[in-house]
Amino acid sequence: MRELTIKRIKAKAACLMKVKFYMADDDKNDLTIAGIKCRFLGAIKNGKEATFEISNDEQVIFAILDRFSKDRCNDRLKIAAGDKNITITGKNILSPVDGNPFIFDKNLEKEPS
Repeated sequence: MRELTIKRIKAKAACLMKVKFYMADDDKNDLTIAGIKCRFLGAIKNGKEATFEISNDEQVIFAILDRFSKDRCNDRLKIAAGDKNITITGKNILSPVDGNPFIFDKNLEKEPS
């Protein structure tokens, strides 16, 4: 097991809402996001951080604002397998049309190979 720390950088966009974080998990289905079964990790307020215990396997983390906009207003981050603790950051961006989504600062899925 390893620790995943998520730091939510303080921003004006969605500042009054908690961002909810989920991890892809076929065994425990708290919520389905974009067709993927996920379990709830926790919620983080603006400018705060939280630490969660995750397995050493490859993981996919989702950030959403609420259950109603989860499929159109989310970001995901793939975390490679390993045994080192990980810290990731992100913030909500001002985009009222898109629901002021939380975006991870370093999204590994979007990086070129």
